[in-house]
Amino acid sequence: MTLSLLPPPHKPLPVIVKTVRDELMSSWLKRIAKFYEAREDQLMSYMGISTSGPSRVIDFDPPAAVKARLAWCLHVTPRKIANHCHTISRWWRAPIIQHALPRLFCQRCAPRWREGVPADILPRSWFENWRLHCGICKRPFHLEYRTRPLSCMKVQHAPEVPQGLWQDAVAGSALFDNFTRAIPCALLPPDVVFHLLALPVSDVGRHATQRALYLIVPEARHPRFCSKVISKMLSTTNPYHRIALLAGLARFSGNPIICFRQIYEATTNRGQSIANDLLATLPDEIADQLRHPTPKSFSPNAERYGAQMVQLHQIRLKLSDNLRQINEASLNLRLYAAQHLYNSHI
Repeated sequence: MTLSLLPPPHKPLPVIVKTVRDELMSSWLKRIAKFYEAREDQLMSYMGISTSGPSRVIDFDPPAAVKARLAWCLHVTPRKIANHCHTISRWWRAPIIQHALPRLFCQRCAPRWREGVPADILPRSWFENWRLHCGICKRPFHLEYRTRPLSCMKVQHAPEVPQGLWQDAVAGSALFDNFTRAIPCALLPPDVVFHLLALPVSDVGRHATQRALYLIVPEARHPRFCSKVISKMLSTTNPYHRIALLAGLARFSGNPIICFRQIYEATTNRGQSIANDLLATLPDEIADQLRHPTPKSFSPNAERYGAQMVQLHQIRLKLSDNLRQINEASLNLRLYAAQHLYNSHI
């Protein structure tokens, strides 16, 4: 599933349907094609963009050259095009971003989405599993939700979420958002933290499914926050469980050494083996800090040194994506030098 450029059209589209805040790129293109009484593939062909795969592929951080072509044809800036796309370019990141239907719906905006006002709008935030607020009305997803999206099943009214837990979840959501944008954000990548939070603990107590998440987020023991299967990522339909996971991410990242040791000492032998395998994927400078049974005596510059190690690790993880973006940005500049800059007419 790739995107490639064909010869450009002689002129951009004369009339553009206005976008809606938080709308996906594929949703906007679909409404434009409907306005011109054409199919989506016909619209893409007119703009000189060749796609292989479903229309949603345009939503996953398209190359800079494709963004430049879309911006020229639609009378907008490449930055506006990027705002309608996911920050992740890999189509296979299904646990992070939904492909067909979103996991959560905002009950205030869902009737508009279902009835088509405007037609066929797909909000980006509904598909990104680390979001806690609707991108259209900014309302938290957990205030009301249905056990199945857009169904006639009973609406579940929100229990009270502790203020501290909600603030930690918001911080975890922002941290995960920074990670998807290749911004250095924590000692461990979020997916590694979620794997650790999903490990089974030895002291199961009354429940056989107790996980390390409850060690870091004891508030998650409330039945509404629990899930039968602890997801390693965020692909869960339970918004309260998502709040607990993101809060766990923020708390772990705030004190990773103590949290890791707390989890490692409580997990089963199999869980400890998984934790060791995860450590093996990390740079030695970071893994050594977590392997030591007792805290090291750090110098006054330890925090600065640790921050440098974190940044180095994140740069290693994202270096290939950064190089790709640099190459695409250079091509973008060459395209604009030939076509001149266009301001948005919307």
